[in-house]
Amino acid sequence: MRQHHVELVEGCTVTGLTGTKRRVTGVPARRRDADGDIVIDADLVVDATGRSAKTPRWLQELGLPPTTATTIDAGIGYASRVVAVAHPEDWLSPFVTGLASACRQ
Repeated sequence: MRQHHVELVEGCTVTGLTGTKRRVTGVPARRRDADGDIVIDADLVVDATGRSAKTPRWLQELGLPPTTATTIDAGIGYASRVVAVAHPEDWLSPFVTGLASACRQ
């Protein structure tokens, strides 16, 4: 990234949150290619792990009350299928997309 105030740290697994119940100050992380844990200080921590997020438990460990889950149906679906192609060497990129308006009735 070219943002001088943003640092990406690769090769780590975040293991919790650091801070207090008033403010998250960073994350402890385990390096996958080296021994030992590190602490990454941060003004902003983003958990983009989705449904498997451990953030609610980590926030409770900092002394916060349990979080409340909110589910929003965005009306988006996903499907995939494995296909056998007669001549795969002729395919540059098997990518299929459709128009949502064509699917609605």
